[in-house]
This record gives sequence, structure tokens and C-alpha cells, in this order.
Amino acid sequence: MTTLMKLKTKVLRTSLACLILATIGCGGDLVSVTGTVTVGGSDPLENGMIRFTPKDGSKQLTSAFAKIDDNGKYVLIHQSNRKGIPPGDYHVSFSLIKMPDGSPLPDQEGEAEPKSSLELGGIEFVPREYSDFKSGKNLTTVPKSGGKFDFDIPALRKPGEEPPAAAPTGGRRKRRDDE
Repeated sequence: MTTLMKLKTKVLRTSLACLILATIGCGGDLVSVTGTVTVGGSDPLENGMIRFTPKDGSKQLTSAFAKIDDNGKYVLIHQSNRKGIPPGDYHVSFSLIKMPDGSPLPDQEGEAEPKSSLELGGIEFVPREYSDFKSGKNLTTVPKSGGKFDFDIPALRKPGEEPPAAAPTGGRRKRRDDE
């Protein structure tokens, strides 16, 4: 085999490997997942986050997230920054981080080194059973057709409300019920 043929074979193998890894690493076939998140059956979870994390033992290795708009609506974005998620079984979790008094986190637009929500003093207002992606409270199967998935969180923590006693955080982000 000539040096040129060896080089062509190597390039072809490398290209094929990259194509396979790109397909697997980017989630392969993604399906559209949209929906609405409400609080107390009617109020939208304004400006929160939703995350679909693969269920333990699932064949899926990738997750997806979305910012929830002012009307409680979301469109999942895969970690490859494309819309959708591979079909499969997922834990669904929610987050709404605000200042302890319930006001929004300070705007850091234009900051050279923005601070994390924890550094800003933000706390989680979604109860742990809905914000912990391993809680099992919201297990969902996304079919090959994708779909619309609506969720309801019974109630959020109220600003200034004393949270129930909780175990030490062990290095996790500060949560409303860990204070």
C-alpha cells in the first residue's frame, strides 16, 4: 500500500469516526418537546428553568433544558444547542432562583466576570421534590413522536418563609429549604 493510499484510508477512517461521534454526542435524532409549567394549577412558573435528565439505567446519556418564559411556556434545547431531545425516559426538574425577598437576581448584562446565583445570594424557590433531578417526582417518557408535556408545581416557597428543617447541604448549591 502506497503512502498516499495509507493517508487516504486514515482520513476516511477518521472522518467516519468523527461522523459517528458527532451523531452520538449530539443526541442523534432529536424530537420536539414543548409545554407549560404552572404553579398551583394556574399561575405560570415565570422565568424559571426546566431540565430533562436521563433516568438511571436509561440508554440516553444526554440531557436538555429550557428557560421558561413569562407565560410558563418552554421549548427544550438539547445540550448540543439544538431544539429537542432524544426519545427516552427522563427525570424532570425545575428551578426558580431569586433573591431571598423574592426579587429577581441582579442584572449582570455586560459584566466581564458575572457571578453565580449563589454568589449573588440567590436561593431556590422550587421545593426540593420538584427541583432535585433525582427525586422521581416527575418521571417522563418522551416518545419517538416528541410532544407537549405540561407540569404543575403545587406551590413555591414564599419570600421570607421559614423553610422546614433540612439536612446539611454537603457542598450543593444553596437552596431555599437549606437555610
